[in-house]
Amino acid sequence: MSTFDELDQYLVPDYQVDYWSDYAIDHATELIDQLSDSDWKCLEETWAGKSATWQIRLVEAAFGSVGHRVVLLLCQMLKTELKVALAAAESLEARDDSDTIDPAVSADLEKLLPSLNGGYYQMVEGLIGRIREQSH
Repeated sequence: MSTFDELDQYLVPDYQVDYWSDYAIDHATELIDQLSDSDWKCLEETWAGKSATWQIRLVEAAFGSVGHRVVLLLCQMLKTELKVALAAAESLEARDDSDTIDPAVSADLEKLLPSLNGGYYQMVEGLIGRIREQSH
């Protein structure tokens, strides 16, 4: 079984929230860090066809992972349904390597703003500002 297949299957079960956040997420992050080039290709080709729950778990696990590919994946996930896009935006906003985000991603983030209010609006607006600031 490939590491991608293991990750794919690992993100499917309906974990209790506490178990996911306390234990399971760490293993999912380890699996992301172990993905080979061919595993990444499978992930990039298939994530959009997975359930929103699966995608959000992927985003949450990707937050703890390192590497440019993770940032690129999270940026792609901004273009999907709102709750997944918000999870991806939160993850990007909290990462230390957000300076590697392509400034063009700001346009994807701006498309989210009309659907948001309160803390989510401020978080996305802040991320847009940070991306623009770092690109100058």
